[in-house]
Amino acid sequence: MLNKRLFVVFFCVFLSIALITVGCRRHASTGDKVGRMIHYLTDDLSLTAEQEDILQNFKSDLLERLKKVKATHRALRNEVLEQIKSDVMDQDKLKTEVSFVRSEMDEMIPFVISNMAEFHQTLTTEQKGLLVEKIEGLRKLHGCD
Repeated sequence: MLNKRLFVVFFCVFLSIALITVGCRRHASTGDKVGRMIHYLTDDLSLTAEQEDILQNFKSDLLERLKKVKATHRALRNEVLEQIKSDVMDQDKLKTEVSFVRSEMDEMIPFVISNMAEFHQTLTTEQKGLLVEKIEGLRKLHGCD
């Protein structure tokens, strides 16, 4: 009986330490996430050197743009906090900040689409089929259907 209680206590302590450690770990950077996504989607495609070059250029340009977007989002969050702390919220200032974030995202859309189209032109029919299968698998995995 005592051994059973001791086991339960040690197990609970171990589980708590494991959960705290996992919860406190540093999350992957944006570059790591983008790299993993590109690798996952293209690892079975047997890409040519030209295709790899297009992807790497897209990745580096995208990361550069995402740094700017992150800084803008951070500034917006700080501004929202400042407005909440104040006695009266300056709605015009918040609307201006939000419209700036929205305009940055509106600039990202054509950039991403044009790069996707450029990469798409270089894919063979087989590669396109494999890429579609991967994306459909992701949709099912994440419940997007």
